[in-house]
Amino acid sequence: YKAAAEIGELGDNTRAMRSAVVADDLLRLLVSQHGARVSVLGHTRWASVGIISEPNAHPVNSEELESTFGTPYLVAALNGDVDNHADIKVRNGLRIADPITTDAKVIPTVVARRRASGESLGEAFRNTVREFDGSVAIATASAESASTMLLALRGSGQGLCVGLAEDRFIVASEPYGLVEETLRYVRMDGEALADVNNPATRGQVVVLDGELAGTLEGCSMMAYDGTVIALDEASVTVAEVTTRDIDRGEHKHFLSKEIAEAPQSFRKTLRGKIAERDGRLVASLDESVLPTQIREKLAQHKFARIRVIGQGTAAIAGRSLAQLLRTLVDHSVQVDALPATELSGFQLDLDMSDTLVVAISQSGTTTDTNRTVDLARSRGAAILAIVNRRGSELAAKADGVLYTSDGRDVEMSVASTKAFYSQVAAGALYACAISDVLGSGSNDERHQL
Repeated sequence: YKAAAEIGELGDNTRAMRSAVVADDLLRLLVSQHGARVSVLGHTRWASVGIISEPNAHPVNSEELESTFGTPYLVAALNGDVDNHADIKVRNGLRIADPITTDAKVIPTVVARRRASGESLGEAFRNTVREFDGSVAIATASAESASTMLLALRGSGQGLCVGLAEDRFIVASEPYGLVEETLRYVRMDGEALADVNNPATRGQVVVLDGELAGTLEGCSMMAYDGTVIALDEASVTVAEVTTRDIDRGEHKHFLSKEIAEAPQSFRKTLRGKIAERDGRLVASLDESVLPTQIREKLAQHKFARIRVIGQGTAAIAGRSLAQLLRTLVDHSVQVDALPATELSGFQLDLDMSDTLVVAISQSGTTTDTNRTVDLARSRGAAILAIVNRRGSELAAKADGVLYTSDGRDVEMSVASTKAFYSQVAAGALYACAISDVLGSGSNDERHQL
């Protein structure tokens, strides 16, 4: 079931798919059978490779032009980009219909071919995803093993969480997609090395067994090279967010809701983080926001540079933080704001132990920002984050996190409103606190700010 209309009202595509599902008599017959089990793979995917069209909408299947008999039927969905998809298509001689130009198409087609050549489903999947260049999150299902779902995560730009519900697995890119069914989940790590001395172990593959749905026993994890990764209760995270955090309430659209909530979000960002000292207002940030190790390096003037990064609207908010810091900090510390892609692409140093990076992201899952944080951190940089979502990828990567609003004030719209204003407020708090620890600027300036 697919719909990919670009023009229309909010919800048109969803309504079209729901109508198709409801009208499917065969589906109704199948799911009404005693003991029937269902495996569902769905995705809302904007085409970053290929035009926005129904043939390019995810999931995509394994069908090719003039497919050979015996090739199994699979479907797959992708977050991220398979950078070398064109090379894979040529190398494997894939016969793909012209209207299908999405990079995701190589996933089910190559897995199906490997499976037809005799590889097990799990091995065919793992050997396929190992070929891919780029940062990816992948989900695949096969008709020949309907109770199995296969997942892969590599790189820092995407997320995959496996929810453990009472009698089912729920997979989503972040906890917000799980909390209606369960608070317990296993978060996959696309950057983790099963063997620190072997780069081939970076990335993770998970095989979900529907016969053991909802249990850790039904969740098998391995590194990209096949190294088994044991899961236990320590691997399970309990979500800090609930369905209340993503409720549209009385508003017809998320955008109108978020505009109306902007003043409250701004106030929540500042709440509990401003104190009075000697008759002046000061930023009061605790250990989780500005850790002792960073305070000490600031006080000892071991940071020569402060670099504020983000993408899109977050990068604009970063400019305000950088400007405030320049006003409050003397010239012994160089302060600049730039897109995350500019830092990762052109301005990384081999040794960044003298650099404090402040990364800003609404969702905490922005690919370019998270990748840049990984690169800077691996070179010794300290990381502070301004982010709106607790439990997000960026929050896990940072040394200190200043949550906008209360860290669970989700912004669903593409156009940022309340999150942007809150990021500016959070930036002002960091500017005041950092300059205070540095001993730069005046208390009067911080009080006025």
